[in-house]
Amino acid sequence: MLLFSQILDRLKQIEAKLDSALNLLHLVLRKEQIIMNDLDAVATDLQELESAEDGVITLLTSISAQLKAAAGDQAKIDSIIASIDASKAKLAAAVVANTSTA
Repeated sequence: MLLFSQILDRLKQIEAKLDSALNLLHLVLRKEQIIMNDLDAVATDLQELESAEDGVITLLTSISAQLKAAAGDQAKIDSIIASIDASKAKLAAAVVANTSTA
């Protein structure tokens, strides 16, 4: 009877350890899901940033072409500068509006 009792006690210890391991596994899986959600958010942010970069590149290319085309025509150059200033103000406002303080 003593041997059976010892085996039963040992099985209970093993079961407790397995329960602890399962609890840790569930914790790891929950944290993995949180990390994956954060990673998805970072990927989305990166895509938005790349789109913004593409937009800036297009804008700069357009400004360069306009300035080359306006060479020698001060009125056109002044108009391009006014357009740049307006775009600069809109961009600055958008950056401030969409920048977190945290």
